[in-house]
Amino acid sequence: YDAKQSLFDDLNQDYGKNFIDHWPFKDMLPAISYYKKTYFEVVTETLGADDGDDSFFVTDKTLKPITMGHPFMVLSTKHMLKNLRELGFKTFGEYLDESYDECDTAEQRVEIISKNLENLDLEASKRLYDSTKEIRRHNQIHLIHLIGRYKYDLWNCLNDAFEKIDS
Repeated sequence: YDAKQSLFDDLNQDYGKNFIDHWPFKDMLPAISYYKKTYFEVVTETLGADDGDDSFFVTDKTLKPITMGHPFMVLSTKHMLKNLRELGFKTFGEYLDESYDECDTAEQRVEIISKNLENLDLEASKRLYDSTKEIRRHNQIHLIHLIGRYKYDLWNCLNDAFEKIDS
């Protein structure tokens, strides 16, 4: 019995056992079967527990619902959503109370997110999902664009550096 492998058994049906056995970053893979059963996600990002922290750090936790086309709320640092919007992503302020993004303390952010959750029964969750199709699609396309842009810029930077070494 391999306890570590059993943690990822649910991913076998989504990606196949052979892929899962050889993929080193299993915890970064979204569980597709779970996303098919849900309408939104609450992300608890890596940073955000320290009051007054306004660092901006995006991990796979935030990128998973974007990749999977899900509306989301993010429990993170102050201005996480503002920073995502500045990167070109759209958030769900038309449908959810996103004032938590302006709060100075994690406790205040949790309180507002909890109130949002109180209003999201199954029917309201489905309406949220159905109503946000354009936002969700925009975010997916924008993420693909950013990944391509960053790779392009990285390769150009590396190419320039190597050309300087050669000359």
